[in-house]
Amino acid sequence: MKSPFERSKPVPPKHERLTDELIAALFHQFHASDEALQKDEVMSLLLEKLHLPRWAAERAWSMCDRNHDGSVSIAEFQQFIHDQEDSIEHMFAEIDTDGNGTLDKGEIDRWLHAHGVRATPEDEAHLMAHFSAKDSITYEQFREVLLFLNPTDLALFADD
Repeated sequence: MKSPFERSKPVPPKHERLTDELIAALFHQFHASDEALQKDEVMSLLLEKLHLPRWAAERAWSMCDRNHDGSVSIAEFQQFIHDQEDSIEHMFAEIDTDGNGTLDKGEIDRWLHAHGVRATPEDEAHLMAHFSAKDSITYEQFREVLLFLNPTDLALFADD
């Protein structure tokens, strides 16, 4: 039996997931038709518009092209985004130790420290700027920045 003095971690709020319709709209930002995306189209957007480093864009491409045929169908893209959201939601909940649905500087600093990253206040300010945030990061901001990255790449933002 649980002691009345034991504290349980608050249940993290369930975040609204991207619908298949929103993912299809995102797909069409790369390509106007429902035809499969070619690598040059995806790489162009990831590098030029989202400003991802080439290695991150290459990794995103390989994760999207699940059957390794050199193109990404809308179904492959949707599955990639759903899998990314699963990872992002899990990581957000891990960092959000108080369960309030936002990530404050202290929570981020503790997570970075636990993963071997010693961030200075300037590093933390730089990281927050990536999320267009001053004091805390919402799930939506977190998802938007990390959607085409491995969520653990968060540590890289502290050391740009």
